[in-house]
Amino acid sequence: MQRTLIAACVAGAALGAPASALDFSFEGGTLKEYYDDLQEAAPGLRLVVHPDVDWFMMPAVRLREVSSLAAVEAAARLHPAVSASWIADAEAPRDLERATFVVTVDPEELAELIDAELYARVFDLDFPGGTLGAFAEALREASEANVVVQGEIAEAEVPAMSLRRVSVGNVLRTLEDSGIEGGERFELHATGGEGGAEPLYMITSGAEGSGDEVAMIVLSLEETLEHGTLEADAVLGAVETAVELSGGECELRFHEPTSLLIVRGPEEALALVREVVREAESTAAARRLRD
Repeated sequence: MQRTLIAACVAGAALGAPASALDFSFEGGTLKEYYDDLQEAAPGLRLVVHPDVDWFMMPAVRLREVSSLAAVEAAARLHPAVSASWIADAEAPRDLERATFVVTVDPEELAELIDAELYARVFDLDFPGGTLGAFAEALREASEANVVVQGEIAEAEVPAMSLRRVSVGNVLRTLEDSGIEGGERFELHATGGEGGAEPLYMITSGAEGSGDEVAMIVLSLEETLEHGTLEADAVLGAVETAVELSGGECELRFHEPTSLLIVRGPEEALALVREVVREAESTAAARRLRD
């Protein structure tokens, strides 16, 4: 039987109204689990799914009165590396009930995704629900990643999650999609990972958007501390002194394994921190030349 491959984005315009509508609910998980559940919800659906879609995560969704094509394509559109198409039956090219849907993954984009630092490790995570601080602890235990929750946001409530074959990046994106109960704002940051060092993942309270808007910067002290010319405590002390004398306030955290200084505060104070770190780097370089 002859079949013709047609792009899904063209199919909707060509076919008009679907023959039947579908109600479908998914509680969240991998893209493969989404399509497995979709196949159960629509037993007559002809669906071919590439196994590598298991790398991608889907948030919980509720679809009401949608066509099979829309349900297949809705998930694929969330991920640039995933595409959905359909093969029309030549004998009934306008009949969706007899079409075969194909979900594929771009191999080059998938390879880049797997090689990226955020997706280097895959693990399972089961979280029964609780505070964001408890969520970060569960993520640390499951992934052995450096995860830090900063400030009062650690007491915010996170819903239960059961995730398979995920990376730290997947989990953090799922957290963004699922949200924190009460709608409390938060920000995610990933830094470091160069030169074989483990990356640092930070979850902080969202900026309030007031006149004294809060921001965050991450500065590398690796070159400044190289060869022990300056000690980390000396640099941090200089930063704290400068901020204190300026009358500003900042939150400082030094991540020793990556030599990263993470600072959160008003823009004026952050500009001062940058200047102090630059001067410390110049001092360290001068001492190395002198010695």
